[in-house]
Amino acid sequence: MENAKQTMIDKITDAIKDFGKEARENQTLTLNDKIDQVDVLLDTLKFLSDYDENVKVLNKYYANKRFQER
Repeated sequence: MENAKQTMIDKITDAIKDFGKEARENQTLTLNDKIDQVDVLLDTLKFLSDYDENVKVLNKYYANKRFQER
């Protein structure tokens, strides 16, 4: 993977970890809200862990979806 791309993925990963810490420490959120937020963050981390392959899958999905809408 290109260095610049990996650098950006690393920055986003660090930001996601910070968001997770904020969600965990937020006293105004219910437990279910925290779970929902952390689920989104974890899914995003999974996506980033194999970014190139996941982008291919996503692009293929949207290409098929646009084709079916015609």
